[in-house]
Order: sequence, then C-alpha cells, then structure tokens
Amino acid sequence: MEAVAITGVGIVSPLGWGCHDNRSGLQAGRSGIGPISRFDAAPFRSQVAAEVPESTAPAARLADSRRSRTDAFALAAADEALVQAGWTRDGGPALQRVGVYVGSSTGGMSESESWYRAALCSRCGAASTRRLRAHLQHHTAEAIARCHGFAGGIETNSTACSAASLAIEAAFDDLRQGCVTAAIAGGSDALCQLTFGGFNALQLVDVEPCRPYQLDRRGISLGEGAAMLVLEPLRAARQRSARVHARLIGAGSSCDAHHMTAPHPHGEGATRAIRAALHDAGLPPGDVDLLLVHGTATRQNDASEWAAIAEVFGKRAGDLPAVATKANVGHQLGASGSFQAALAVFCLSGDPIPPAVHAGNPDSAAPLRLEHALQDLEPEVVLSLSFAFGGANAALVFARAGGC
Repeated sequence: MEAVAITGVGIVSPLGWGCHDNRSGLQAGRSGIGPISRFDAAPFRSQVAAEVPESTAPAARLADSRRSRTDAFALAAADEALVQAGWTRDGGPALQRVGVYVGSSTGGMSESESWYRAALCSRCGAASTRRLRAHLQHHTAEAIARCHGFAGGIETNSTACSAASLAIEAAFDDLRQGCVTAAIAGGSDALCQLTFGGFNALQLVDVEPCRPYQLDRRGISLGEGAAMLVLEPLRAARQRSARVHARLIGAGSSCDAHHMTAPHPHGEGATRAIRAALHDAGLPPGDVDLLLVHGTATRQNDASEWAAIAEVFGKRAGDLPAVATKANVGHQLGASGSFQAALAVFCLSGDPIPPAVHAGNPDSAAPLRLEHALQDLEPEVVLSLSFAFGGANAALVFARAGGC
C-alpha cells in the first residue's frame, strides 16, 4: 500500500493555542493541570483539571455562538494544520475527495448543560435552543468540512479515550485504499460537568494533578483540547513539494470484550492492538525507539497497559524511553490520542524527548522508563497507545519522513 505522509499538525491544549506554545510547554516540563474555573466543582471530591486558556484564543473561534467549545478547538487546530501543510482553496488536493475524521467523546455537552441551567432559571422554557445544535459529536467534523469545503465525507468516532486514534486509523485506511485523496484527522473534546461528575462518581479522579505510573498515583486529571493532522499520500505530498514532517506507517485496533469500564487485567486486548499495528507497519518490536503511553494514572489502567508492553517487548520493555502526556495536559478523552500523535510528529521532526512531569516515585510493579531529563535520542519509530472504556484499544506507528 502507498505510504502516508503527515504534512500538517495543529494543536489546542491546556499548554496553549498552537504548536509553538505546546512544543515549548512540553520541553519545559510544564503542566496545565490546576483549579477548575469553568464550573463550580465544589460538589465533587476533586477540583482540579486541565483547562484550555481562553486568554490567547482566536477571537473568531470562541465567539461563534453556533458552535461548541469542542468545535472551536477542532477548527483552530485544523486551521493551523492546513496552513502548515500549505493547503489553500486553489493549492490543495481536490476538495471533493478530502475526508474529515474526528474523534470526540463529549461533543457539545458543555453547551447543552448551559442551556439546561438557563431553561431551569427561566421556568418557562424560554432559553434559546441555538446552542443545542452543536450537541452531537458529529457536529465537529461537519463544522470542519463546511468551513473548508471538504466534500470527501466525514466520519466521527466516539469510543471515549481511543476515539482520536481510531479516527486517524480510519483516515489512514481510507487513504491507502484510495477512498479519499487526502484527509484531516484527529480529535477534540471540551470539559463538561457530566463527564467530570461521572469520573468522580467512579472514584477515578485524583484530587491532585495526576501522576502516571507512579507508586502514589490515585487517578486521572481530566483535560480538554484538540489536535489535527493533515494526511496525504507520500507521492502526492512530494509532487507538490510539501514538507513531510513524519509518516504514519501502521495502525492496529482491538476490543477487550471484558468489562464496561475496567481494562483486561493482563492487557490482552491492548497486546493484540500493538501487535496488529507493528504487523501493519512491517516492523518487529525491536524497531520501536519511543513509546507514547496512554498512562491515565489509575492503578488498573497503568497496570494493564504495562502488562501489554511487557508482553510485546519482553525484557526490553523497561528500557524503552516513554512519555506520558496526561501529566502535562490531563486526560483529553476523545482528543488524547491525537495529542500523542502530534507529539510523535514533533519527536520525529527533531524535537528532544520531553521530560516527565510529576514523576520521581516509580511503581516497581510497572517500571516504565519515563524520562526525567531532555534526551539526545533521535527516534526513527514512535509507537502511540490509546485504550478506552469498553476495551476499545488503538495503536499507531509513526516513522521519520525519510527513515525506515
């Protein structure tokens, strides 16, 4: 099958709006987790999360009352990725065959909550229903397609924490099969009270910033944001002299078929997804240079993920350099896999491996090698992992633009 190039990346996260702020924040070992300001968190056991700062937001994006915060994040990330890729209405691929693939978990839930509160206060149901139009998850992909005139079809994945990775996999498959000429793919999610309350009810949220793979970890820190990739056939990217930042060379997915919320204790489904991705890439486990782990900081998830890593990589598992981004930006739910994908591109484009955050007390039962200082490692192959409720697992393999 034809190779797939990544020619553009866009990010919105608690570290800022745009690749520059996110790259510098990651390299500085900064965390965007702090006290919640978007809603009253007093009723919950935890009052911390990773919120996207509004002070530096593009005014046109958050001010549009027709769209949700989830839409705004995705549109801003898509704008940046498309500019980076050098796409214009006249200079990009044929618009009628560009596909849009988005992963999302909350969609416009935050706006629906605002409408509900307003309706309760009005007592007579006079609250405007305008914001409810953006409630559904698929509205985000539609917004990107409408904004840029992409008519190659849209696809929305709502598989919780693996949604963005599965959206990228879907775009990858369609590109290799010739169903679309190019694609923009990633994920977007915004914080809302329903999700925050649900994770608190499950007692999965830490009262302090999360600490993936640490002995004293006590749960996740929720986050929000978006990341988008421009994907196109490598041959087409080179024909138009586009800069190829990295390549997507393999993808794999699976289902635990085990439990609604708990992962398989031995990571069996995760193991299958990793092996499928490596098989798709045509690489043995020994060719992987860097792991971007799901790393939620719950005891069950970290242990299950480690079991899968140990099964696939054997004695090498504890020596593989790894990054756990949720200590920086929280758990972005449907967007988390695309943030990791963006980081994979950065690392393959020459950025140093970002240092670990909130680390220093590792769990000997899951001895993942989180980096504590900037490394000289120049990876050729990066493996990104995403595992979700219901056992929906995804793994993506990225490689240098001119590497193996």
